Amino acid sequence: MSGRATACLKDRISDQPVVALKNHPEERYEIRNCVAKSKKFDQRDCALKGSSRLSNLQYRPDIDGLRAIAVSSVVLYHAFPSLVGGGFIGVDIFFVISGYLITTILMKEIAGPGFSVLDFYERRARRIFPALAVVLLATIAFGKLVLFPNEMEELAKHAIGASFFAANFTLLNEAGYFDTESIYKPLLHTWSLAIEEQFYIFWPIVCVAMYRLRLGILFFTILILGSFAYSVFELPRDQAMAFYSPISRFWELAAGGALAFLHQRRNGRFSRPHPFGGVYSVSAAIILVLGLAFIRENQFPGAAALAPVLAAVLFIQSGQTALLNRTFLSAKPIVWVGRISYSLYLWHWPIISYLHIVSDVEPSIWTRLAAIGAAFALAAATFYFVEQPFRRRTGNAKPAITATTCLAAAASIAIFQLDLRQSAFAGVPNDNKTFLQVVEAMRSPCPFKVGSYTDCYDFTGGREPKAILLGDSHAGQLLPGLAQSSSIAPIQAFILNGGCPPLLGVERLAGGRPLDPYGDSGAKCSEINNARIGYAAASKASVVILAFVATEYNSNESHYENGADKYSYNGRNGGNLNVATLALADTVARLISAGKKVLLVGDNPTLTLANYRTCLLPTRPIKIGWTAENLSCTVDVDEAREQRASMMSEFSSLRDRYRDRVFIFDSQDHLCDNNGCPVQKDGQVFYRDRDHLSLTAGVIVGKALAKRIGYTLLK
Repeated sequence: MSGRATACLKDRISDQPVVALKNHPEERYEIRNCVAKSKKFDQRDCALKGSSRLSNLQYRPDIDGLRAIAVSSVVLYHAFPSLVGGGFIGVDIFFVISGYLITTILMKEIAGPGFSVLDFYERRARRIFPALAVVLLATIAFGKLVLFPNEMEELAKHAIGASFFAANFTLLNEAGYFDTESIYKPLLHTWSLAIEEQFYIFWPIVCVAMYRLRLGILFFTILILGSFAYSVFELPRDQAMAFYSPISRFWELAAGGALAFLHQRRNGRFSRPHPFGGVYSVSAAIILVLGLAFIRENQFPGAAALAPVLAAVLFIQSGQTALLNRTFLSAKPIVWVGRISYSLYLWHWPIISYLHIVSDVEPSIWTRLAAIGAAFALAAATFYFVEQPFRRRTGNAKPAITATTCLAAAASIAIFQLDLRQSAFAGVPNDNKTFLQVVEAMRSPCPFKVGSYTDCYDFTGGREPKAILLGDSHAGQLLPGLAQSSSIAPIQAFILNGGCPPLLGVERLAGGRPLDPYGDSGAKCSEINNARIGYAAASKASVVILAFVATEYNSNESHYENGADKYSYNGRNGGNLNVATLALADTVARLISAGKKVLLVGDNPTLTLANYRTCLLPTRPIKIGWTAENLSCTVDVDEAREQRASMMSEFSSLRDRYRDRVFIFDSQDHLCDNNGCPVQKDGQVFYRDRDHLSLTAGVIVGKALAKRIGYTLLK
């Protein structure tokens, strides 16, 4: 077959092998296109006769049908989670299918002349990038209409991750896939695309090495067992890592690859009608139904992922002539859903996510069905007008691929920058803009060196610092108020995000291991705390302020979803309250012994997610189901106090122990009254998320803190 003919045909089969092209109208069209565009094309090549390496590639409609089952289970799970509790396993079926088809194509191409890894990458790009770019841009555009600045910033970050197929790593540092707040992330689902693309990057090289080194099924066995073992091992330690890590997922794609390898090694014998095909397909259906019914979120992936992977392998192995495969999976409506499954997967989640964002109540059944219908309509349009034209190469497609990718990435970055400069809504303060402008102007070189830590701020106006603020992001939210009060109290501030309190000996854990709070700072929480607390103790400042999210340490019951501890103290794991109590006493004693006064900051109320979303809903241009009667924008005073009662009790104990040396400043005195703690007041929103104050509230509390320091403690 001529090289140009091969290229034309390879483009069409980049998703699935094809045979009997004369019986498939789309393939007949593609070949006519190839013939028309190549004068040297030999029509005998179109029939795929002879020994061409593409000659025994088969189109299997039942695999498209299996795609339909996979995407339908995911869509139904996201729309009706209580109805299809295990529907998320559909993604694992996709992984197996992808591994099988890609390995089939790669091994056939590698065995023939002229194989190009770059050509393979280019075909995958044309398959994936265009539709993804359309959905990313649409999701960002709609987000500009309905999202608040901090939400838009998060969306832009996720869009950038999706554009460069690193969404799984972006999401890994946030809440887990099954966490409550996941529904408010319109691009959450792009994690699976990232896994597949990361697989595609190295898999062609692996296949070439296997072919050249004549590696057999033993290689697949080692790869599958190693990845699977990691998934099982990591699940109880860190479910988010087990879920999002490519290492814990590659075995699923490799399982499909191993099946393809066996088929190729046996010259297609495994893909012929199998005497036990009916048994295989029925067994696969039973396993799949049981998985959908009984697999639960806290069990996944780990060993539970065996069910969807085994079901997919059995369906593929049973062959297209097996009873279920040729009747149900090969039915035209099912196959059609499978053909648009990629676009359907891309569209369904942003629609469902935005539906929850603009609603103050759970969307009705009819609303959810309408959302699914909209997803199907957009998926069909994207398939026919975006996916198909890009797959049919009529020239050099690489510039178009590059353009669509850069467009999505550039739009994400532009939106991110735009939201740092202008507010999306009147009445909702743009914390990103003002906070960064005020605080970044005050950023100063750190007086100590630990890793790449740089969150040091100077609010002294060139004078000697009289007080030093140490804290996490809940201390950081007070900086704009302190910046406006430098004449009252010259303060230095050293902020440490990532859930690290300003306490000696405390480590934030992830998977049982100390966490780098910034991901790439090269230092642990305890190392940065030792440096900043040591600096404060040795400084000439007379007051040290400790501010952190007290609700996190209000009890010993706060664990990761798998029951693992979140914190350790001096190398010993423990409940949050126990860790904080011991570490706080140690830290205060260290500062008192250095001659400092210590001011402990009582934390602001934490909202339930419903409080936050409901109270901000009236300011969204688009909203569903909202009425004034539904609006409840006040946190009960008793509830607010109970959220941090244990830590406030510890504060009081330390104040009693170190009289005239330890003091308490309560943020709630400036945010609450006898009627409660408002989420918004006089058109001003007091929160930018469920537990962080807005610029408005941060300035109020920050100024009050500066006055307490300047007018009382420094006198």
